[in-house]
Amino acid sequence: LSKIAFPITYRALPPEKISFIPLGATKEMDAKTILKKNPTGKMYAHLLAGNNLYPIFQDEKNKILSMPPIINSEEIGRVNLSDENLFIECSGTHEETVKKTLTIVLTACAEMGGKIFQMQHLNGKQKTLEPNFSPEKKRLSIEKVNALLGENFTESEIEKLLARMGIEYKNKSQKLLKGISTLPVKVK
Repeated sequence: LSKIAFPITYRALPPEKISFIPLGATKEMDAKTILKKNPTGKMYAHLLAGNNLYPIFQDEKNKILSMPPIINSEEIGRVNLSDENLFIECSGTHEETVKKTLTIVLTACAEMGGKIFQMQHLNGKQKTLEPNFSPEKKRLSIEKVNALLGENFTESEIEKLLARMGIEYKNKSQKLLKGISTLPVKVK
């Protein structure tokens, strides 16, 4: 985090306009060279095959943090054991999956004693705070819960187990579970 000059921009550029020292390397390479010669780049090159533009995260000083989903930069993207403040990004092609993945990773960090901070995310003209730890409502039938878990819990057992997880149980009469998930994270 200390090496990043905010704001960070996510953009796509032609591969010849992308040049940085990839993680584990000692010299700067352009994007095509990374995909052809860097071991990690070669392993994941198929993910960008056929694309004319490659995604990058760039800071305010135009330093490249990463070329997702391929590789981080050595200069800004390397994480060391002594690092205390981290910037965790999550990118992908399915927004809901990306947001849930980020929530899982950050919740794990919080459970290990980390403090999570939100950042303003600007997508076009839409501004949001990310990560978003707002409660989420789900509807599941008791039969579906038992099928997913391979169990045969009663309604009252499910209610007790959900309560232990901090999930509110509603709609008993309809034999539906309406959970409101909560996360053990304090956002500052």
